[in-house]
Amino acid sequence: MKLSAQIIHTAPGRIRFRVPAKRRDTFFFEELQNDCSGFSGVKQVSTNVLTGSVLLLYEDIEPDALIGHIRNHPLLDFESKDYPIGPSGEILTATHQQTAAQKASSTYASLDSTLKEFSNGFIDLRSVLFISLVIFAVRQLTQGAVFGNAITLFLYALQLIRPKEP
Repeated sequence: MKLSAQIIHTAPGRIRFRVPAKRRDTFFFEELQNDCSGFSGVKQVSTNVLTGSVLLLYEDIEPDALIGHIRNHPLLDFESKDYPIGPSGEILTATHQQTAAQKASSTYASLDSTLKEFSNGFIDLRSVLFISLVIFAVRQLTQGAVFGNAITLFLYALQLIRPKEP
């Protein structure tokens, strides 16, 4: 009987997967560590029997090829057969969840492109944010909050119009 497993994290040179049903099974993870050490391109294998996870450090092999080796392991049954690529090039796995920053970034990008398309390239989200910050800063000035809120808002607005560094 194959055990349920999930690839929980990938990054360049690293893949982590988990076998929850075998947590605390030292013998199983020693055997799995020996099996995974034999995969081509794998430089180091670390296991954590308490969490049921395996970390593979690799080089000189494509991640897709290594994922294929892992997925074809005779004892493991991975929940997802597809590994789509996310917006920043990471492999999205069965248990992958976008972070708040990734969600905000993709929402910002889609809103920015919608604004540019709607205004024929005249308005972008950066310009709208700049104008909004200046308006809020002026409002804070009129309420007497010169040193705290107003200056901070002006500084943020100035950062938006500063040229990007290469």
